[in-house]
Amino acid sequence: MARQRIIYSSKLVKLGATNVLCGVQSATYGFELNRTDVNAFGKLSAYDRLLTQTPTVNTELQILAGDTNNPNNGGIVSKANIMQATTSSAFDVMIGLANSADDNADYTGGGNAITTQGNFVGSASAEASVGAFALINLSFEGSGMSVAAENVGSAPVAANAVTQEHVTVTFPAGHDLGGTAQSANMNTNISREVIEKFGQRYSNTRLVQFPSTASLTVE
Repeated sequence: MARQRIIYSSKLVKLGATNVLCGVQSATYGFELNRTDVNAFGKLSAYDRLLTQTPTVNTELQILAGDTNNPNNGGIVSKANIMQATTSSAFDVMIGLANSADDNADYTGGGNAITTQGNFVGSASAEASVGAFALINLSFEGSGMSVAAENVGSAPVAANAVTQEHVTVTFPAGHDLGGTAQSANMNTNISREVIEKFGQRYSNTRLVQFPSTASLTVE
């Protein structure tokens, strides 16, 4: 019986200059350009459409939760540092694409890469349920995007998938809930104020607006 393989076009996701993530399940990106029509007497249609607001670049990642092979210095996947480095300083997210062959030479030999730039965390959530993998979902707000041919880096290491047997849901003493937990979802949303300045198309910075809220839902 013949065996078939699915060769994915996306090779890896890198946070900053060196942090290659393993266990990435999906990576999506896009940008929104808000343009204003320029009209004038004597013209029935707009003769130009100019950017009057800062373009927003969105990046969303879904990663296997609890993977000890992922780098913690990126402030992304460790329990203690999930928001530490991404609330005050911006970084790039690079999505490396395949070149020609599905082997390690494709990483070190170069390929195309889509990079979203100047990213801050917009929201982060961790979800786990019976019969499914535990996952982390991250969304970023960036200020630019580039596409270029470059050396995308080394191949990601193997991922450690966490399932229901590795997940526990506990509460402080006196707040224990009866029954059997079937799912748990932790979520936080961070609102940001975009600071712009003259002479610059993209935002100068994105400041956190307080208070930020976090929630935990258990079924």
